[in-house]
Amino acid sequence: MVTRRDRRQFPGAGLITSGILITILAAAIQASSLEVRAGKIIVDHNGLFHLVQLMALPLLVEGVHTGLQLDREV
Repeated sequence: MVTRRDRRQFPGAGLITSGILITILAAAIQASSLEVRAGKIIVDHNGLFHLVQLMALPLLVEGVHTGLQLDREV
């Protein structure tokens, strides 16, 4: 778990952790046989994986960006 002390020492760690957890959720969806139907549109487990992974990507990028800003201030 990311503690308050870790957040000060490692800015962006919380965002990266959230992105990783969402990525794990996406991998579980891809490994399943889940599919969603909206009228005539069917989204299978692989499509759902990519949609969920799209939510994780900005968190990962922002977390890394935040951590790199700390290096510039040194």
